[in-house]
Amino acid sequence: MINAPWFSTPARRSQLATEAEGWLRTPFCLHAQAIGAGVDCVHLVHALATATGWPHELVPPIYGAQDTMHADESKLHAYLDAAAGIELVGDFAPMLPAAMTGDLVSFTIGRAAHHLGMIVGGRRFVHVMSNHFVGYASLDDGTWSRRASRIYRLTDITQPAPIGK
Repeated sequence: MINAPWFSTPARRSQLATEAEGWLRTPFCLHAQAIGAGVDCVHLVHALATATGWPHELVPPIYGAQDTMHADESKLHAYLDAAAGIELVGDFAPMLPAAMTGDLVSFTIGRAAHHLGMIVGGRRFVHVMSNHFVGYASLDDGTWSRRASRIYRLTDITQPAPIGK
């Protein structure tokens, strides 16, 4: 890790929890980011991060609902790997013990990872999927843990991590 986690302060974690609650029951809508009206999983993560002051804008690539269902490579991973202020923590299973509030978890649905959620505390994460509403789920639930692919972390570029970390 090069930079400190964005959600390393109690104030930011508390603000994340409040923001996530505000998005609950918002319906899925591809490429949207309007609380109460519609949002997709990537735009939900962006809305939660920026509402807490995270200084980067996430600009997702153009994608369709079926873009990666039959693709061997993940557009989502390519996007997250290249995004400013986001670091790959690692593959889900070995890195789960290191997961923190605010971390992003990608999920494989179909042949490639194309779903994203944000950990809001413990192993609970917030997300939204096609034909559903924004809600919480648990990484302890086999439905999600067997589909989890990678963990990413939003960073605070203004506050470098201590040397040796």
